[in-house]
Order: sequence, then structure tokens, then C-alpha cells
Amino acid sequence: MVQAYDFALEKIGMDVYSYTIWNDYVTFLKSVEAVGPYAENQKIAAVRKVYQKGIMTPIVSVDLLWKDYCAFEMSVNPTLGKSIIESRSRDFLNVKRVTKELEILTRALDRNSPCVPPTTPQSTEEIKQLAAWRKLITWERSNRLKTEDALLVTRRVVLAYEQCLLCLGYYPDLWYEVCAYLEQTSRLYSERGDAHLAKRFLDEASTLYERATQTYMRSNMLIHFAYADFEEYRLNVDKARAIYNRLLSPDESNMKDPTLAYIQAMRFERRADGIKAARAVFKRAREDPRVNHQVYVAAALMEYYCTKDNNIAFNIFNLGLKKYGQNVDYILAYVDYMTHLNEDHNARVLFERVLSPDNAIPKQSQLPIWYEFLKFESQVGDLQSIKKVEKRRFNTYSELNDLEGRETLLIVDQYKFLNLLPCSTDELKLLGYKDTLSTNSSSITSSIANGSPAMNSTTLLEQAARDRRAHLSRPDIKHLMPYRPTRNPLPGSHPTPGGIFPLPETAMYLVNGLPPARNFEGPFVIIDKLMEYVANVVIPDNFEPVRISVQGEFIRDLDSNNSQQGRKTEHADSDDEDQNSQTNLNGRATMNIYQQRQQKRARLATAGEILMAIFEYMNVEDVWIIFFNMNSRFNSLVFDSRLRLTADVSKIDKSNFDSFCLSLISTNFSNIFTLILSNNYYRYSQIHSFLSRTNLTVFQSLHALTLIDINYNELTEVAKQIKQLPFVNYLHVNTHEIFRDKELSNVTHALLNESNIRVIVLYLHEKIQWIESEAITSCNAEVLSLDFINADRLALLLPNCPSLRSLTLTLDPRSSVPKTVDENLSSTLTLNTFAHITYLRLCFRPFDASALDRLLSSVPSVRRFSIETLVYNTDYIRSPFWTTLLQTQLPLLERIRLVVRGWFVLKSGTILSNEKFDDSSVVDSYRCDRYWLDRAYKRKFHCHVDFYSYTAVLQIR
Repeated sequence: MVQAYDFALEKIGMDVYSYTIWNDYVTFLKSVEAVGPYAENQKIAAVRKVYQKGIMTPIVSVDLLWKDYCAFEMSVNPTLGKSIIESRSRDFLNVKRVTKELEILTRALDRNSPCVPPTTPQSTEEIKQLAAWRKLITWERSNRLKTEDALLVTRRVVLAYEQCLLCLGYYPDLWYEVCAYLEQTSRLYSERGDAHLAKRFLDEASTLYERATQTYMRSNMLIHFAYADFEEYRLNVDKARAIYNRLLSPDESNMKDPTLAYIQAMRFERRADGIKAARAVFKRAREDPRVNHQVYVAAALMEYYCTKDNNIAFNIFNLGLKKYGQNVDYILAYVDYMTHLNEDHNARVLFERVLSPDNAIPKQSQLPIWYEFLKFESQVGDLQSIKKVEKRRFNTYSELNDLEGRETLLIVDQYKFLNLLPCSTDELKLLGYKDTLSTNSSSITSSIANGSPAMNSTTLLEQAARDRRAHLSRPDIKHLMPYRPTRNPLPGSHPTPGGIFPLPETAMYLVNGLPPARNFEGPFVIIDKLMEYVANVVIPDNFEPVRISVQGEFIRDLDSNNSQQGRKTEHADSDDEDQNSQTNLNGRATMNIYQQRQQKRARLATAGEILMAIFEYMNVEDVWIIFFNMNSRFNSLVFDSRLRLTADVSKIDKSNFDSFCLSLISTNFSNIFTLILSNNYYRYSQIHSFLSRTNLTVFQSLHALTLIDINYNELTEVAKQIKQLPFVNYLHVNTHEIFRDKELSNVTHALLNESNIRVIVLYLHEKIQWIESEAITSCNAEVLSLDFINADRLALLLPNCPSLRSLTLTLDPRSSVPKTVDENLSSTLTLNTFAHITYLRLCFRPFDASALDRLLSSVPSVRRFSIETLVYNTDYIRSPFWTTLLQTQLPLLERIRLVVRGWFVLKSGTILSNEKFDDSSVVDSYRCDRYWLDRAYKRKFHCHVDFYSYTAVLQIR
């Protein structure tokens, strides 16, 4: 049994999913009964050996094997076991890191796919699988374990190749790569002097070659040739000969054209036994009806180069000419051989023989031969013979009607040499030479010489048209977009009738890094208009701001002094302009000048509104430093009552705090719309210093107040002053400085009873609570955000918030008062129905299904719902539970955001080591449900599972 386990581990023990074999082997060794101390020591050594070998192998669940090994060592000898564990821990961490990388690579592999021949063209799935397997093989060859055992690396690489060939056995490159890798490894060990391992890897390569030629590569010549060269290199000549014989046998290889196999077999026999053995193979090839003319060319050239006997080569060519006298490729090979021997007379005889009327070669097929004949005469003949061949060639083209008024192309072919042409590129285009010319043949016969010999003029014209289209400029289709009309395009986009035109790549990269447009609410500044106004506006030294009413009318100051002085000035200007323009006496020109002045003031007022809109996006400190005292007009804009500025005092350092507060309070407090104070940013008591210099009641235009890390006394004082601010409707308190129960109760009661505040954000980082006798009765908040509150406190708070529309909170379903062990709050909690709440954002910890059901049943009008929770049961992360709950309790739900973090290690004090689930099936249960597709705004469905700690995170947005 031990030998069987050892054999299994040697073969597949390095597989990433071989944990069960290692675990079974250890369990089997532990179950063996040992009699006596010696046997017990042998048993412990055997178990320790398997454990240490297993934890050094990157396999899934290797951490479980490590835990069992640590427990085993500590049970045998705690002192010795601790030292052994410490010495092995670093190597184990390396293996664990490599295991995660290997697991990621193997996820893309389909190990269960059958081995079938690849389709032509290859499908997308085949390409992905081939790329995934090659990525795994490359990873194995890179030695990510950083081990010095080269034998282990080789075994892992060969195992990866063998597993790959089980699914992709019809790819010859994979067979050749693994054999070449074994051959290279064998050469490496041979250089080191290890003859045994060198022979072992050569034998393994031979076995793989044999397996390939007997199975999937039975008819593949490439693998057979490589296998034969491999055996020939090992001096196994008989085995190499047997490979060629098996390939040439019609009963075993089933090849339709063994010509190339015969040629390689002749070369092998020449190397092994000489030219006579090669002639025997050639004789055998002539008797095989499947071979083509190439075998005659190869045999003739072999005789010429090896035996230096021209007569034998001539005889073979003439023998082949009898059989392939009408094959243009064979004739051209024969002609090429003749022309290189300086046999001018015999070459002319050959040309005349194949071009004679007795040789029934079609006229269309004679064109490349005529080209070679003209080329030959141009090199060795005189001008008279050249003209004769040219005339005969012209007559052939005339009979085929292939010239079509382009006889000049024949002259171009006559005078060219290699890639040198007698005309420029533009001239050749005008002649149409590029339409039919190939670099390796003549302009007219290019398609014939490179393709089939029966191409007509129509085919040539089609080929010419394709070549012409290949040189034409093509449009850039990267910005083509599908037809998706957009009803309400976003500001700043480029709408078209078919949708929004995409931005350039550089601009898209910038836009993707910006916050989404829904985070901004107008006014949206049109930059082009702004720059136009700034460039054309004339800023006077003295300027009286023009007030604009709600209806858009101009409101002028009609005080007696100012109005009379203004009228006098206007009339004085009018008189001067009347004299210069020589207008008539009916006063019409004066009215035109008055209208022009009003239009000029309107333009100035519009420019001022744009600048004030820009000021509202800036901090008050920046507005004050940059624009104050620039001129009288900017001063009027800075102090305009319509301007809404944000004073973020939290960003002011201590050195500038005093001067800033002085300028803010004395001159600019009437424009402060938002005020932010903090004690934390620069580590000084900013709020106390601010309150000591002024009172919040001076900020009568204040609408929003944010207080960060404020203490109890400061917050109590601020709460009293807020009551005197009529426009404050937003209050945000985020502090860690209040933690006593009585102080928390007083602060909560005071802030929630503010009747003027419509938006309350209260983050006290402690449980929200108040004294039972002092109930909250006057909370008119429409938006309420609480960081931590118990369910019973929430049940008392919601009935006193009749205007509440949006609720954000972190909810603890447990009670804030001690209860007995058997009493469960979720079963006793009773909530009324609050139909005015339409938005609910909930952070629910710990998770209680019954309490959540009761809470949702009390807010049936919720249209937007967001929840984050932590569960300890896989049933609460799956789709059926949430779909049933939401459909039942929230029938008006339109948009949902669900984030569920599951921790499945502990549940009721027990360890669930076998509780696993498929993350893809979980995500598909949501993604394929129309209910979730309609309500997930961004349609993002993601589930990440960590099988090492049995945790999962589900996100649906």
C-alpha cells in the first residue's frame, strides 16, 4: 500500500489539486499500528517525511496540511516540534505564496475538455485555453519556488506539459517543446557528468515521441522527422529507419502526399548508409503513385551535389520530364538547374522542347516559362536572339488577349534586375505595373507563377483590384460608435443624433479620474463664455453694483442725492454726445444713448454673476486673499449679499488663524453660507479660540455648520447659539471627544430637538441614547444620519420624526438595556409604519434576520435601499433570501445596493471546515434575475471568496 501511495505521489503528487492524496497517505500512515519503540519511531519518521514533503509542494489547502503537521509535531515532542516548525515556517510561507499564484493560473484551465482536433479557424475558447496552458508552462519553467533542485523543476515542467497534452494533444508544437526541453535537460546533466540522469531524460523524450506518433501525431510529418533526427543523434539508426518506414507505409500513416517524407528519408539514408541507400529510397518513391515531381528534383540535386555527376542528374531530370512534362513548376526547376550549369545549348534545347507545339502545355501556363526564357537570353544571348524570344512571347500574350494596351509592361520585365526597375515608382503606378506585378515574377505572369496555372484575365483584374485597395487610405474607425440616442446628455458632453460622441483617449483617461458628474450641482460654468466675458469686460475704478430682482429686473437706488447726481451726469453726457453726433431735436438720440448705457450695465452685471458663481466654488480664505482690495468692483462682488461662501476654518493653520478670524468676523461674515470648524486638523483648540473671538449669531446668513472633534462644553454652547440662527438647516457633528453617558444623552437630546434643522448628521462614535424622561419631541429633520443606535432607541426616535424622508444609520439589533438570556429583542421589537421614509441606508451588525424583517416592514415606501452587513451563514449571502425579503417588505423599491460580508469559519462555536460554495453560482443567481438587474443601478455583481479563511464578500451595486 505504501508503494502504491509513493507511485501516485511521484506521478501526480505535484498537481495543484492533489491535497486529498497527501491527506489520505498521512491518514493511512497514522492508522498503522506500531509495536515497540523502534516501530513507533519508524512510524513517526515516515509520517514526518510525508508531511515535510507535502508542505513544500504548492497545492490547494496546503495551509490545512501545515496545521495538521504543526499539531503532529507538537503532539510528538513540543520542544523539538517548536524548533522544527520555526525552521520550516519560512519555506512554508514561500510555498503558500506560490500556491496562490498557481491557483490563479489554474482557474482559467478547463481540465475536463476532451482532446479533439482544433477547428479552422480556431474558436475563441480554444485560443484562451491554449494561452492559459502556455502561461502555466512558462510559470513552471521560471522556477517560482526558487528551489535549487533542478530535478524538481524538470519534473514539474514535464507534468505541466503532460497535463496540457491530455486536452491539447493535437498541437504538434507542444509535443516538440516538451521533447526538446527533456533533450536540453539531458544535455545539461551530461555536461555535469551525471550520465544516469542524462540517459533517463533521453529515454523519457523517446517515450513521448513514440506516444505522439502512435496516437495524435500518427500522420504528422513534423513530429516524425524530429523523432527520427532525435534517434539518429542517439546513434539508433535502425530505429530512425523504422520511423521513416512507418511514416511511408500507406497502412499506418494514411498520408495523401508522402513526397516530403520520401525526400527526408533519402537524406537520412545518404547520411546513414551512403548514396546507394538513398537511390533505393528514390526507386521506392517512383513506384508510389502518391508522390509528386518534387522527389525527382530532390534526387537529381542530391546526385549533383553529392556525387558531382551531372549525367546522373540529367538522367533523373529527363526521367521526370517524361512524367511531368506539362508541370510548370517541374519545368522551371529543370530550367533553373540547366541555367546554373552554363550549358547554354542544352538550356535552349530544353526551352524549345517544352515550348514546342508538340508539348501540350496550355498557353496560359507557358507565360512563366517564356519569362525565364527571356531572362536567360538577356544574360547569355545577343540582341537578335533577345528580340526573337520577345516577339514570340508577345505573340503568346496576344493570343491570350492579356495585354489590353499595356505592352510596355513586357519591356519593363525585360530590363529589370532583381528589385531594380527601369522606371520610378510613380511611373510604374501610371503604367499599371503594380496592379499585376509580384516581386518574384513578371508583371503579367505573377499570379500564374505564384498560384494555379489556369488563371484568366478576370482573375488577374480581381487580384489587381485587391492590391490597389490595399494601398488606399482607410478611415480611422476607433471613434465609430453604436447608434444609442441619448435623451438628456450630461453637460460638457458632445451629443449627436446617434448618441454621445466619445472623447479622445487622453481626455477619457482624465475624465475617468474625475468624480462623477452627479456629485456636482449647478451652476455649471461655460468656460468659453467665461473667457469671452473676461477678455471683453472693462472694469471701471468706481462701480455701483446693479441689483437684480427675482423676476430678473434691474433695481436702481432712487435716493434723492444719488439719483439727482446720476441724472445730471447722464444729461451732461447726453448733451455732449448730442453735440458730437448732431442729432435732431426730438430726443430720440438721447433715448438711444440711455439704452446703450443700460445694456452696458447689464453686461457688467452678467460678468459679475459669473464671477460670483466662481467664488462659490472657492474657500473664503482664497477669495479674501486673491480678490479683496483689488478694486472697488471686486470689493462689491466679494461683499454682495447674494454671494454664498464656504469658510473652511479647519484648513487654517495656527499662525494665520488670528488674522483670518479678524478679517472674517469684521468684514465678511454676512456672506458665509457654510462654516466648518475642527479641533483635530492642526492639533490646536480651534473651536474654543473661534468662539472666544466671536459669537455664531453674527453669521445670520449661515445655512450649514460642520463641527469636527468638538468637546461637550463647546457643543453645548454652539447648540444654544444655533437657536438664534434662522437659516441653519444643515448640522454635521463628528467627534470622538464625548463619551460619558450623561453627556451623550444631553447632546443627543439637544441636537435632535432643534426644530429648524432639516439635515442632521450625528457621528458621536458611541451609542445614540437619551434619558427616558426627556423624550425627543420636536425633531423636524428630513435627512437623518446616525452612526450607532440600538433598535429599541430607533423605535422610540422614528415616531417623533414626522418629516423624515432619508435615514442613514448603523443599527445594533440588540437592546440598550440588559435582558435575560432567553429574551430576544428581534421577537419583542415593535415598530410602527413610517410611510414618509423613501431612502434607507443601513449598516447592520450583527446580522439578525428577524429584526431586519421587522424594520423593513415599518418602511414600506422605501424606493432606494442600501445595506452593509456581516453574516455567519451562507444562506444569507444567496439570492433567494434577499429576493423574498425585499419583494415582500419593500414593494416600491427602485434602486438597491447590497454589500454582504460572510465569515463562515465560526458559527455557534463550531468550525465549519467543509462549508464551501461556488462564488460564480452565487453571482449568477443575482445577475440572471430580472428583479436585481432592474434595481442594481450600476449593474455590478461581484463575489470574492477566500477558501483559506472561508470568507466571502458579495457586492451588488
